[in-house]
Amino acid sequence: MSDVEALFFDPSLPDMRVLMTQAEALYRGGNYVKAIPMFRRVIEMNPDVSFAYFYLADSLTMVGEQDEAIAVMERAAVLLPGSSAVLFNIAVLLEKLERHREAQGYLERALALADSDLSLSNRRRVKREIRRKLRATRRLARRQ
Repeated sequence: MSDVEALFFDPSLPDMRVLMTQAEALYRGGNYVKAIPMFRRVIEMNPDVSFAYFYLADSLTMVGEQDEAIAVMERAAVLLPGSSAVLFNIAVLLEKLERHREAQGYLERALALADSDLSLSNRRRVKREIRRKLRATRRLARRQ
């Protein structure tokens, strides 16, 4: 069963389903401060709901908590070890903190995983974007 199916079709999890829906509404409305504890609660209730990590990390980023957002995405990387998207997102967060060498490593891993990442719907476009970001990051890393 996928994350989405587990979250939205498991009758034993109605509270989590409602909580996730409310948290997403707050997120979409730009109310990140209120959404953050709700996404955390969803993850507490079911640590396998991978997209809650993405929302939580993005919300944390929006309120200036980049280090914590990186930690959240690193937990997602453990949950989804074959996800090039998770690694790409970690690299983007590291770039915002000007940690270019670390970001470069994550981008290289993301590119290496892209061919086998079954979650990618447009593998060619994603690989092109990772390569573009990797070139820019390498230039910045050499300056560090």
